[in-house]
Amino acid sequence: MKPGSRLLALAALVLQVHGADNYLDTSLIGSSERTAAAVRGNNALGSHMASSWEHEAAAVINGRFEGISFKARAEQRRIDPERGQRRHHDDLRLLELATARNVGEHGVITLGKTFLNWDVGLSAQPLGFFQWENQLTDLGDSLGQAEGIPLVAAAWLDERFDLTVAYGSGRRSRGKRVLEQAALNLGWHNEQLALALVAQKPAGGRVGVGGTFSWTARPELVVHGSLFRRRGNSREMDRRLLDGSGFAQLGRWREHDQRHYLKSVLGATWAFGADSSLIAEWSYDAAGLDRQQWQRYRQLVEQDLAAYRQQADNYAAYQLYADSAALHESGARRHYLFLQWRGSEGNWSFAPLLRFGEGGSVMSHLGGSYRLSRSATANFGLTHFSGRRGSEYDYLPIRYIARLSLNWTF
Repeated sequence: MKPGSRLLALAALVLQVHGADNYLDTSLIGSSERTAAAVRGNNALGSHMASSWEHEAAAVINGRFEGISFKARAEQRRIDPERGQRRHHDDLRLLELATARNVGEHGVITLGKTFLNWDVGLSAQPLGFFQWENQLTDLGDSLGQAEGIPLVAAAWLDERFDLTVAYGSGRRSRGKRVLEQAALNLGWHNEQLALALVAQKPAGGRVGVGGTFSWTARPELVVHGSLFRRRGNSREMDRRLLDGSGFAQLGRWREHDQRHYLKSVLGATWAFGADSSLIAEWSYDAAGLDRQQWQRYRQLVEQDLAAYRQQADNYAAYQLYADSAALHESGARRHYLFLQWRGSEGNWSFAPLLRFGEGGSVMSHLGGSYRLSRSATANFGLTHFSGRRGSEYDYLPIRYIARLSLNWTF
C-alpha cells in the first residue's frame, strides 16, 4: 500500500472516534517547485548543479485523541533535473506524537515527539534546541513539514514564574546527525515583559547559557531578542578555512575549541492596524565566516575550479563539494538583517521579505496566499538571490526558487 493510502486509511479510522476534546484535521497538498541554477560573477559553482523541477503530492493528518496529539505526513515526490535521471521518493513520517499531563496544581509532564518553543526569533533561533528550524521561504509551514523533537519535559508553572527541565534529541537539520541533550529554562513574566534564562548541554559537549526577552513597549510595538553562548561549536567547516590545510576535510573541527561562540538575534514587530505588520531582526552567529576566512574561501573556490577544469576526478569534485557546503542554509557569514511585511486584503495575504548579508548579498522573497474557498488555499513563493561580485550570494549556485502549492483542509 502506498504511503498516502496508508495515511488516508488511518485518517478514516480516527474519524470514527468522537469526543469533546478529540479532533482531526486532514490536509491534501500538491506543490511544484522550480530551482534554477546560476553561474555568477567570478565563480562557476552553479555549472555543477542542474536546474530542476520538483513535484509533490502529500497528505497530512493532525489531531488529538484522549489527550494524545499527533501529526503524520505521507508524500510522493518526483524530481526532474535538467541533467541526470528522474528520481522518485515516497515517504511516511510521524511528525508529532505526544501527551501532556498535569501533576498537581502547578506541574506538567510532556512526553513524546513535539516542540518546546523557547526562542522568540523568526530569522534565527539561538535557543531553538527543541523546535523546528524556521525555513525563511516557508515561515508559515504551508507544506506541513515541521517535525517535532523526541523529548521528555517537566514544567512547574506559577502566576509569574515557570521552570522547565527537558531531555531529548537535538533538532534535525537536512538529515544531519541528532544529538541527545538536556536543557533548563527559567522564566518570569508580567503584563509587558517576559524574561527567561536558559542552560543547555549536548551529549559530549559543554554547557552553554543564554536568555531571551519580549517587551511590549507600546500596544503596537513589541521588542524581542535572544542569545546563547558556549565554548566550542558543532557547525561543519572545511578545515582549510581554519588552519590552511592543503585538502578539503569537512568536519566539526571546533567542537572542543576553547573559544566562546555567541549566537544572537534582536528584533521588533510593529503592528499597523489589524491586518498589517512589519518585522525587523538583526542576527549574529560567531560560527560564520569572518572577513579573513571569507577571503580565504574566495581563493579556494578559484583554486578548486581551476583544478576541476584541468582534471575532473573525484578528488577535484570533492573539493568543489566542500566549497558548496560552506554556503550554510542559515548563512555562511556572521551578520544578517531581516525585514518582513505581513498584510492581507480580502482573500489575499502577502508576506514579502528581504534578508541582507555582508558584502551586499540580498535574498528577496515574495510570498503569499489566496483563499479559494473555506477549505482550499493557493500558496505561492518566489525567492531570488543576488549579490555584489565576491559576496556570499554571488557564490550561491542558485539563481531563484519558485513554488506554487494548493492546500485542501477538511
